[in-house]
Formats: sequence, structure tokens, C-alpha cells
Amino acid sequence: MISFADLTALVEALLFVSERPVPAKELAAFIDQTSEDQVKEAISGLANRYALAAGGLQVETVAGGFRLSTRPELGEEIKEFFRIKNRQKLSRAALETCAIIAYKQPITNPEIQEIRAVSADGVLRTLLERRLIRIVGRKDTVGKPLLYGTTKLFLEHFGLATLDELPAVEEFGDLMGDGSSEHLAAALDRLPGADGTAILPLEDAGSTQDNDAGAAAASLDPPPAPTDEAGAGEPS
Repeated sequence: MISFADLTALVEALLFVSERPVPAKELAAFIDQTSEDQVKEAISGLANRYALAAGGLQVETVAGGFRLSTRPELGEEIKEFFRIKNRQKLSRAALETCAIIAYKQPITNPEIQEIRAVSADGVLRTLLERRLIRIVGRKDTVGKPLLYGTTKLFLEHFGLATLDELPAVEEFGDLMGDGSSEHLAAALDRLPGADGTAILPLEDAGSTQDNDAGAAAASLDPPPAPTDEAGAGEPS
């Protein structure tokens, strides 16, 4: 028969690896020669131990079961940790493109490429799929290119309440970690602001919504067809 110390250790391990609250009855059925009351006693001892240690974990009773969870008073710090962790998952190119769109929206793909000096198609698709940006319409100019803007999820991702809380460009440079913030800031200054940009609605307005990133990604402007100035107008 399992000792009380070993039972407590096993219950703790099972609660740690479980993805859902586990009822005492289920734990007792899994552990040989152990009653539900013995499991509850082990859980009670475990809960007291965590409480006395004043550590970061606790035993929580949820939906008729038990689970290990973080202490609620640490919630804000944990949320901030995951916000930072999620930011770091974005590539340097994605962070840079996010910054360009955030500060210059609404903005077109060619304007983004003018700043970054490389194609932005792949990065734009990634940001659309991750719902950090959306298509807001078309610019009323030759070719009517698509215009991009940020989403509510962008604000959540970077811990902002509104776009008015956007940090200095240098802070995006800190996230990129390669000293490129000065180059990015200078490039943004060279591009005129978006004030007064005439925005034409898309034929399918639904594709601009935050919850339809797939349709938006499929709407990326195709690359311009190659031209041969010397042979313009001649049959191929």
C-alpha cells in the first residue's frame, strides 16, 4: 500500500500534468488501493503546504475537481510575461512591418516596401493570418492598392488601450534587438503621413473584418507584371 507521503507526491504530480481539474474520485480510481477520502486528505495537506510556503502556486477547487494554479495576486505579472513572450515570437521583419503600419496607417504595400526596401508580401500574409493587421480599403490612386491598418488584437498583443498609447519607434527597435530603430525612424519620417488619404471601400467589405483574416490574406495585391520598356506595345 502506498504511503501517505508518496500518495501526496503522486497526487501533486498528477494535478501538475493534468490539463483540466481532476475529481478526487478519478484520482482514487487511478491509484491502486487508495480511497477517495485518502486522496482528499492528501490534497488538503498539499493545499496547506502551498499556503504556508506562500509560494506562487495553490491548489484550487474548480468544477468539482482539483488543479494546481498560480496565485491570483500574481495575475497581472503573469499576463505581462506572456504579452512579452508573444511579442518575441514575431520575427524582426514582422515587428518592423507592424511598426510601419501602426505609425503610418492606412498604408499600402508599395509604401511599406519603400520603407523596408524589400518585399512585404510574405510578412503581410503572416500578420493578416495572425489578425494583427487588416485590410481597411483601397487607396484612391492609380491601381487602387490595398490599404492596411492595425486591429484590436494588435492593441492587445502589445498591451495598448488605444493607438494613442503607441510607444516611440525606438521601443520597437528594442524588441527587434539589432539597433535598427534609428533606420526605421528615419524611413518613417521620409514617408508622408496618411492624413487625408482617400479610402475606397472594398468590393467585399466583409473581407476587411478582424474575424476573416484568411479572406483578407487572399486579397493581397498581386505583384505587378514585368514590363519591357524597350518593347512596350510590341507583340510577344
